[in-house]
Amino acid sequence: MRIAVLLPNWVGDAVMATPSLGALRHQYPHATICGVMRPLIAETLSGCGFFDETIFYDRRSADVQAQFWPVSGRLRRFLPEMFISLTNSPRARLLQWLSSANETIGLKRRWYDRWLTTPVDIPSLRRHEPFSAVDTYRALMVAAGCPPADRVPRLATRPRDEIAADDAFRDLEIRPGEPVVALNTGSANGPAKDWPTESFAELARRVQSQWGAFVLILCGPAEREKARQVEAAARHPRIRSIGNRTLGIGLTKACIRRSRMVVTTDSGPRHIAAAFGIPAVSLFGPTDPRWSDNYHPREIRVHLDLDCRPCARRRCPLRHHRCMRDLPVEMVFAAMERLGRSIGIREAA
Repeated sequence: MRIAVLLPNWVGDAVMATPSLGALRHQYPHATICGVMRPLIAETLSGCGFFDETIFYDRRSADVQAQFWPVSGRLRRFLPEMFISLTNSPRARLLQWLSSANETIGLKRRWYDRWLTTPVDIPSLRRHEPFSAVDTYRALMVAAGCPPADRVPRLATRPRDEIAADDAFRDLEIRPGEPVVALNTGSANGPAKDWPTESFAELARRVQSQWGAFVLILCGPAEREKARQVEAAARHPRIRSIGNRTLGIGLTKACIRRSRMVVTTDSGPRHIAAAFGIPAVSLFGPTDPRWSDNYHPREIRVHLDLDCRPCARRRCPLRHHRCMRDLPVEMVFAAMERLGRSIGIREAA
């Protein structure tokens, strides 16, 4: 059997899909499964063994071969019998239809879903009620013949990811066995999720002074400058950023896997922490955590109760950004202390 799967575009969504991807691999152990995804998503899922083949697809890519029509041609040559889409757009549906797959599975939400042979109807989504992406992907795989998957995200690191983390830890002079608390400062999905630089710097100083832990500031290429600003504002030799290194999601995964705790905005590293079982304090502003519930048992979510949230906008429509700007350091550190005491991290640090 030949199965194609179109993956989500965002790292966090891809990580939330991993329980379902594992269920598909388990249900069809002898199938040839092809993942269709952005290169960043392929790197995120590398080492997990979900796919036998990969087709890079990014309609905004400078690589012509990763654009829509060349990808549709490669999919036709792949000859999938089943094509499961974890994304919802006219392009996704057209890609499924052009593949000539016997069975096409996706969510029933828009007029173009009539192209699906197996539309999956989730009433909560039709009513726009909060419904975790983990459970959405789970329902799609049930339609593909899989038993209901568990809800635990899982990732892996490759040897080269660990080597990159070894180099980073050595260059930053992180001592063997020294407890590390990782801070993730931003989100690739717009500035509305950002917590102020000064707040992150103050939190970092408090963690270092009261816990004695090394504070590692994570970032992707788009957040590199903000991570440097947090390091500069913290002004402490045990509070350092990885922003001066060659960045990649593999390095981020390996750094998070080695951390005792992660403090993060609602972004990809939050879900990576869940996939490695790392305790996390997650900061929510404009987003509703019920849409991205990853069922992490060692996560505390922190947010302010404001009438204007959650608005789910990439930029504050009221231009005050209070949901993140006014989130106090004391509240975040209290959540860290509570989480640390409950699992013994506070004492270990």
